[in-house]
Amino acid sequence: GKIYTGSFASISTIKRICLVPIAISTGIPSFYKGGLRYKKLQPSIELTHLLRSCQKNNSIDTSLIQNYAHDYIRDVLGLLNPDEVYAELKEMANGKDFCILSQEHSDEFSHRMVVSTWFRRFGYEVEEIVKYNK
Repeated sequence: GKIYTGSFASISTIKRICLVPIAISTGIPSFYKGGLRYKKLQPSIELTHLLRSCQKNNSIDTSLIQNYAHDYIRDVLGLLNPDEVYAELKEMANGKDFCILSQEHSDEFSHRMVVSTWFRRFGYEVEEIVKYNK
């Protein structure tokens, strides 16, 4: 199966190409209230706060990314089966292609990138939807 990923900023593009948006973030923007959410892939509150504080301080570096990814894999992905997660997401989308969403833009570090790598490792094709300003 193919999995699409993107940021909330890309939602209009995601909908235009007929993908079903599903949030995997801890928080969601106000315009997404009532939208589909898959909470099993949400990072912990602690990891979310860590990433937010590093974003504010402009202190995201390789060490932070490695530690964040390690903890996220240990606490979240390591407890999940990728085939089951894919099947549940596909079911939420009523069998249609879906796009998992988080807050960060395509060029910013996000747990969405860790999820993408995890799915790829298990043979899934993953494509990031980049916002088009058209």
